[in-house]
Amino acid sequence: DDPFAMAGDPFSENGNQKADDGFGIFDPPVVKKPEPVKELDLTPDDPERQLTFQQINTNYPMTEACASANYTAQSADVRNKLVYCFDVGGSTTDISALFALKGGNPHMIKQSSIRFAAQRVAGVTRELHEEFKRVLTVVCNEYGIKLIGFNVGDMRYGASTAPYYFEQMVDILDAEQLKFFYGKIAELSPRLFAVNMYVTGLIMFYAGQLARPLIAAINANIDPGLAKPRGFQPIFEGKGARIFDWLSTKNYPMAEAYFKTMFKKGVNMDNMADSYIDLSILHNGRPNEDVKFEVSKGVASPNGTLQQPIESFEIFGENGFKGHDQKGNVYEYDFTTKLTPEWMREIGGYIRQDSANCDCFRKFLGTYYNAVQQILGLSMSKDECALGMANMNIEQYVTQELPRFRDAMERERKGSDFDYVAPIIIVEGMKFYEKHLLKCFRS
Repeated sequence: DDPFAMAGDPFSENGNQKADDGFGIFDPPVVKKPEPVKELDLTPDDPERQLTFQQINTNYPMTEACASANYTAQSADVRNKLVYCFDVGGSTTDISALFALKGGNPHMIKQSSIRFAAQRVAGVTRELHEEFKRVLTVVCNEYGIKLIGFNVGDMRYGASTAPYYFEQMVDILDAEQLKFFYGKIAELSPRLFAVNMYVTGLIMFYAGQLARPLIAAINANIDPGLAKPRGFQPIFEGKGARIFDWLSTKNYPMAEAYFKTMFKKGVNMDNMADSYIDLSILHNGRPNEDVKFEVSKGVASPNGTLQQPIESFEIFGENGFKGHDQKGNVYEYDFTTKLTPEWMREIGGYIRQDSANCDCFRKFLGTYYNAVQQILGLSMSKDECALGMANMNIEQYVTQELPRFRDAMERERKGSDFDYVAPIIIVEGMKFYEKHLLKCFRS
């Protein structure tokens, strides 16, 4: 049962729920492989294809994402569960997916970054600076904290400096004090708390979407005789991972329910058993000394058994897209279809969203709409939500408004390969966040 289902939900499922029994995701896919074309190849990627891996050499410098994954591979149960490692930073969230594929050794099946992270929460304090000022005042008075430019010296607090004071506060407070801080945000600035739920909820929804192609990759690449995963475990690392602490501090059972619901909505399998999603790693306030320790331990570890993929992948994360090649062939894609930079470049051209209903994002937003009302007592404007959906126009947004898309096009004009790719569900989330989210609460 969906704990956030409510009468009057403006975002219905529109009958697109798949009839899974709760276990079908772990069965090998049956794939009809289309004939490839010679020009721009728009055929969907074969989920049964063999992946190529290479060992991470821990004697040489690693990326931060590899270091986190190297630590997680040694500390998590990657032989029984598909482990997601979310290394949450300020501007990006690195996502790694780990499981023991060959020889019982951990393999990183996927590694990529999405530009949806902690700054999305801190940055909104600019618009909510008056509310956040009340939070800062109460917390500083409670613990005798002195902040230059806030309660010491000339007042420098305002809309432009609010994110700075937010970061100062989360760096200063210890684990118990952070619980008080998050609680005061829920009490005095519930809209800021709601933005946190939006960011963390969408990350979990996308993690659920990834489950289907990841399980397909495991089924196609695992050594015969090795056990396949029978569950999932998201693990939250990095300094920005504290954004996942907010809701568990306020109401731990509700946090579990919210994140598990978002994950299952992403998988498109409401009847998946809750026990399949292990959220025991959720914190209700972590000490500052633990922040980013995963990276340092991963770098320092002599363990070198982790295998990383030669190539990684993204997915559309949204339905309704079709590829139209130069020979007149049409290919249908769904949210699980792999998305490459080469294809991202063709959004609005050879690849178009013929059915612009954004039904995956609609499902996320409907769940979020109900959750913030139940958990925070906040009502969202149905009219503003509907306006945001009606004005999504994601092809125009990607090609004309996304700076990173334009930058990649400029690099291509100068001779480099087009190198930008982002899940459409995250792009949709970014647009709604930027243009509509706070307006939903203001009304």
